[in-house]
Amino acid sequence: MSRIKILLAVCAYAQAQPYLRELFDSVEAQTYTEFDAVLFCSEQDHPLLCGYAQRDCIHPDLSIPEVRLFCIDYALDKGYSLVVFVDADDVIAADRVEQTIRRYQENPKHAFYYTELNLLSCRDTSFFSKSLPAETTDFEQISFGNYVGFSTLAFNLEVFRSQGVYVNAPDNIIAYDWYLTAILLLQGAKGSIVPSKTFYRIYDNNTAGFTNTSDEETLRKTVAVKYEHYSTLHIFAARFITDPGAKLVFIRQQGLRYKALLDASYGKLVAEKNYFTHYSASHAQLWWTQI
Repeated sequence: MSRIKILLAVCAYAQAQPYLRELFDSVEAQTYTEFDAVLFCSEQDHPLLCGYAQRDCIHPDLSIPEVRLFCIDYALDKGYSLVVFVDADDVIAADRVEQTIRRYQENPKHAFYYTELNLLSCRDTSFFSKSLPAETTDFEQISFGNYVGFSTLAFNLEVFRSQGVYVNAPDNIIAYDWYLTAILLLQGAKGSIVPSKTFYRIYDNNTAGFTNTSDEETLRKTVAVKYEHYSTLHIFAARFITDPGAKLVFIRQQGLRYKALLDASYGKLVAEKNYFTHYSASHAQLWWTQI
């Protein structure tokens, strides 16, 4: 296997501190070892996390979403060809890096690569209720719900450099992985699946985007996230995408739909969820698919 400059970026936050050892055990067990593993966290969480990790640690004075964007900028600046992400409270299969490199070599023009996501508590069980596509080439594939999360993602930075891919995001975006993948696809980028797995830990402090629940708090949070997501995507597409056509209309319509639901009654939200679930073929157990 040819030598590629690879960064394995661990995005950490305070509540993940008890799980760092298990993650790094899986990092150290990788079948391919020629990569740099660096822990990235906010300045606020630095005293708790960096000493515990006992490895390279970078801690800019930024929020957690901003730290993830900082990772990409850091990797670009340091000349890495591939950055493989994992969240600090998850675990990766032993062949995650090796298989990502193989996919990178097979599809060198793809901008991103993603693994399957299985439950850490039951490693043979997928988190998602449907098989993930071999390739992701169109924004509509992730328009109603996301299956590409930061803990499963790797980015081909050579494509970012050669195509001048824009990867910034405003502060109001909560589901940054979803937004970033969307703007990549809107710019014509493509992604492909890696035949490896990331194991997802579900616990009280890690339920963001969790699916198919109907309590009022979850539905209202999903509406708010999707309103910001589509409204910001509309601004991005109008400014940066050449001839966006029907996609711009669709994005605008979705933004207006979720804006109208921001102050809706709980009964209205449940009715919308039930309608959406019944009539949308895209509805499945993905992130942010409650409504």
